[in-house]
Amino acid sequence: MSKRYIGYEPADPYKASLLLVNIHHTLNGVTALPPNVIEVGGIHVVNKKPKKLPQDIENWINNSEHGVIYFSLGSMIKGHTFPEEQRKAFIRAFAKLPQRILWKWENETMLDKPDNVMISKWMPQFDILKGRPTAEKHLELVQWQIADITALFPDQEWILQQDNAPIHTAQIIQTWLTANNISVLEWPAIFPDLNNIENLWDGSNQVSRTVYRFFKIRNRQKLFLIIRVAECIRIPGHSNVKVFISHGGMLGTIEAIFNGKPIIIIPHFGDQAHNARNLERKEVGIFLDMHDATEGAISAALQKALNSKILEKVKSVSEQFRDRPMSPMDSAIYWVEYVAKHRETLHMRSEAIDVPFYQYYLIDVATFLFGIIASFLFTLYKIAKLILR
Repeated sequence: MSKRYIGYEPADPYKASLLLVNIHHTLNGVTALPPNVIEVGGIHVVNKKPKKLPQDIENWINNSEHGVIYFSLGSMIKGHTFPEEQRKAFIRAFAKLPQRILWKWENETMLDKPDNVMISKWMPQFDILKGRPTAEKHLELVQWQIADITALFPDQEWILQQDNAPIHTAQIIQTWLTANNISVLEWPAIFPDLNNIENLWDGSNQVSRTVYRFFKIRNRQKLFLIIRVAECIRIPGHSNVKVFISHGGMLGTIEAIFNGKPIIIIPHFGDQAHNARNLERKEVGIFLDMHDATEGAISAALQKALNSKILEKVKSVSEQFRDRPMSPMDSAIYWVEYVAKHRETLHMRSEAIDVPFYQYYLIDVATFLFGIIASFLFTLYKIAKLILR
């Protein structure tokens, strides 16, 4: 059709050397994939740094004592086109909550808007879900990392090093380090040649030699354990957002799970209902049908999403989603370069692509068996007919 009307003939996906698909088995379930189909789910969020929020939104989130619920149905579904009955149901349900609401709403005003609801035509979704770590949250991370390292190596003396970032030099961090007698290797900003962090860890071979010598490591497994514990691993978002209400698009779903946020999905079309069922089955999301979105159903879904049980589950799935041998972008780059290097990639394609559909679905086998059974029954019928005569 595209060739007929716009003169463009799309590439045949069955002839593709490589397919990069925006899925991951932690969210979409386990699927048997051939080697030329690569999961890159999360490629748009992994290693993405949150930007500073608009001041009004940041204040709304940070000053919320009980947290914030973020409500957005994407760019295609306009909030103000809600059926009036459902809109009022959401407003009544939101008005009863101690949490504040961030609602992506395309009109300037909203009739009967509760005081705990803030509306805006556009909101930076990933930045809202991820949040920027505060000094208090960063202190929690430092305490957790140091406790783990100390437990692993109780008899070792070690020095904490930091890169002079403002969050590292915050007063609350410095006070805690001083109170606990923790030495810090500073980063001199004036003399680049004296940059002890870059010079000390320059080159992977030197890192390996230093770690082996310092900890007297004799096997790769223990070295890997130390590196995994000692590094500042990517952690879920620190945002004060507690729940994400979404239409269930794959990009928004990935952003929510990546940042460890429970999600209430109100699907409208496409893969959204499928995504909602997947998350509900994994106990990290709640399916809410728009036609059944009464005040009671909305309140029940919110209470379930705010429950500590689902929060623990979504954090676990978030860790599984983020824990990979290489990032989605690195994986995509590797396989694209692999295909470009080797050119011929027939060895990666499934042979089922070249099998006719009637063979793939065993229609020919079923037809053959049906013919045998039919012939057998017909023969029995003829024999019985002769005997009865």
